Amino acid sequence: MLGLFALFTEDVVNLALGNPLPLSKLLWISPWYLLPPAAAAAVHRSAPWGVLGFVVAGRLSFVGIPLGLPGWLPFVLVPPLLWGLAHWRKDLEPNAVWIALTAFLVVSRPLPFVVSACLALALALGFAGYELIQRKFPQKPTWAASLAYLMLPLWAAMRALVQDPLPTPAHASSRPDLVLVLVDTLRADHLGTYGYGRSTSPTLDAWASHGLRFDQAQSSASWTLPSVASIFTGLEPYQHGAGVSTGEGNTESPLTNDHTTVAEVLSKAGYRTMALTTNGYLRRPFGLHQGFDHYDDALGSRAVLIAEPFDALGVPFLRWRAYRPADEMVDKAISWWSASEGGPRFLVLHLMDPHKPLIPPAEHRAQFSGESALVDDYDAEVHFVDAELARLFDTVAGATVIFTADHGEDLGDRPGAYPEDRWPEGTRHGHTQYQELLRVPLIVVGPGIPSGVVERPVQSRDISGALLTLAGIPSQRTLTELTGVPGPANEPARSQFTRVGTEKTAVRIGKWKLIRTKWGDELYDLDADPKERQPIPGPNSLSSELPPATTAEPSALDNDLRQQLERLGYVH
Repeated sequence: MLGLFALFTEDVVNLALGNPLPLSKLLWISPWYLLPPAAAAAVHRSAPWGVLGFVVAGRLSFVGIPLGLPGWLPFVLVPPLLWGLAHWRKDLEPNAVWIALTAFLVVSRPLPFVVSACLALALALGFAGYELIQRKFPQKPTWAASLAYLMLPLWAAMRALVQDPLPTPAHASSRPDLVLVLVDTLRADHLGTYGYGRSTSPTLDAWASHGLRFDQAQSSASWTLPSVASIFTGLEPYQHGAGVSTGEGNTESPLTNDHTTVAEVLSKAGYRTMALTTNGYLRRPFGLHQGFDHYDDALGSRAVLIAEPFDALGVPFLRWRAYRPADEMVDKAISWWSASEGGPRFLVLHLMDPHKPLIPPAEHRAQFSGESALVDDYDAEVHFVDAELARLFDTVAGATVIFTADHGEDLGDRPGAYPEDRWPEGTRHGHTQYQELLRVPLIVVGPGIPSGVVERPVQSRDISGALLTLAGIPSQRTLTELTGVPGPANEPARSQFTRVGTEKTAVRIGKWKLIRTKWGDELYDLDADPKERQPIPGPNSLSSELPPATTAEPSALDNDLRQQLERLGYVH
């Protein structure tokens, strides 16, 4: 009953948070909840208290770690204490203990109101049901059993309400179907089609040969929120203000309603619009949902009751917790696409897997060895995404697909780039303006798209204009090569990171790139020094092309979203 109660509670928490687990994943996770208490009970009647102590120790670890206490300490003290108490007092009445422990699980970490309300309702039903069952059945089941039984209809009802969004009715139109695939933290130079020596992307390599590949695409920012906001609006970060911080450790300004997104324009033109995202900084509080008929922004499973003890001990567990993995995301994309035939569609699919925590599926991880563990894990995650994209590309055949990334990733390229910079340990993007973070893949495949390679530097913020061009809608900025027209060779490609106190900006024109930080300017010749190791001394003429600074107001975050962002290393 302990395991059943924990499993139901866990799933209800995830349902209330908008992060429902697929039933297949729920079945996969259930043995972790049900078998340990059952095995413990088979050994000794007091052993389940030791299992419960393990869960409580995990919660206490997460309270103690920020206070500087070792995470393992509660595991040494709490489980033996609970087990010994139950062993010593064989007549221990479990009701009071259950009430106290359940309250501890509910309040030990702040939860959104709706979650607390759901758990409070479950407790109320349990208390009422316990009294009723005590009177009707001579065997007098425990309070825990009563609660588990009575949670079953509540759980089933909530599960029945979880449905994939239905597409809006089709509009009569001759406009083409459009798909934008965004892979988080994906470096261009770790794909075969961009010259990488490892076979990380056989699907993409073959697919790219049928379309147009932009060899020198530059992101507008080196982290997710400002970069994606630029892709959706065509504006630079200083213009749209999303991702601007008002202080150290706070990177939370949203995209406001003052700016028009490409989804809004396409929706008005008759497109049915759908976005599937799984990054905390792409959730609704940050404003990127504007214009989408359906915006599915669920994160990974919380798994608070069983996974936090493993987290506290540093054991990787349940790889989909921080975000939904590529297979699940592609499943949902295929489901929506298949149910929305007829009339123009615009689908945005954001995949998170190359982002930390890197826990690639074993069959993909087994294919990569010989580099550092970080690089091997990263390449395995890219390979996993590539394999899942094969199913997506088959499903959306006939649509025009734009494939890109929001930014790249630092894989040990530049340790201690700015020694006095204050960043969380393990930060791998957002902290510099070097090419490993700014050069992203950009590939377009579809009917009428010419095949070949574009060598000039282009900006990822022009993707929004390119989507409008493909839809037959005039746009001031676009990727002109999609229509067979060469673009300007020396147009500035700018990027910036607007965190107060550590603002960094960059501009690239042709082979020349200038980076400006509070530590000074760095000028590079990317043809001669593509890894940006030797800055060129002396004055330069690119300073006037750097983007200006800006300010913005932060977005309010609930506790759950802040905790998810902490797991991803964004907030500290």
